[in-house]
Amino acid sequence: MKIIESNLVFTPGRVERRLSARDFTQRIAIHHTASGDVSAETVHGWHRNRGWMGIGYHYLVRQAGEIERGRAEELRGIHAPAANANSIAIALAGNFELRPPTVIQLDALVWLIRELRSRYGELTLVRHLDLQATSCPGRLFPWEQLQRRLQQRTHLVVRGDTLFSLARRYSVTVEQLREWNNLPSGVIRVGQLLVISQNR
Repeated sequence: MKIIESNLVFTPGRVERRLSARDFTQRIAIHHTASGDVSAETVHGWHRNRGWMGIGYHYLVRQAGEIERGRAEELRGIHAPAANANSIAIALAGNFELRPPTVIQLDALVWLIRELRSRYGELTLVRHLDLQATSCPGRLFPWEQLQRRLQQRTHLVVRGDTLFSLARRYSVTVEQLREWNNLPSGVIRVGQLLVISQNR
């Protein structure tokens, strides 16, 4: 997977006058946009209308699995007052009071969290509602499933991979791969995130 550069322009707003570096990084905060499948550019406009310099999140995960960059990762976000100085904010496009994130969206989120932890260490994962009085990221956000997924060993499918070749590579069976990934057939696609072990 890769991160799509949004190339957003940040200019002083009524409330936020300048961008500043984050003091330190100790957690990842998960949000939803409480909307349809919107782009980082759209959220950027919403947040500018609040008087901020632009989008307060560092990343936005779209419903088809694209990961768009928001605010530069090293900068302080604006997403939860108690966590702006020490966390990286990831928002998922959607309203999870109405329906859960898509499978591919959750795959992309797992990949992004692992990528951040590979660089920052074992960052604590929190929801917006853990930081302040809000329902974000929504009652249908699969928090426990996300925790389980992050404990599983996974493989990102690349060109040439088959269930048979992956089964041999990871010393498991094709049947196990199909069961762990709820695959109705032996067909897998490039970019798909497969569970290849039930333990990390």
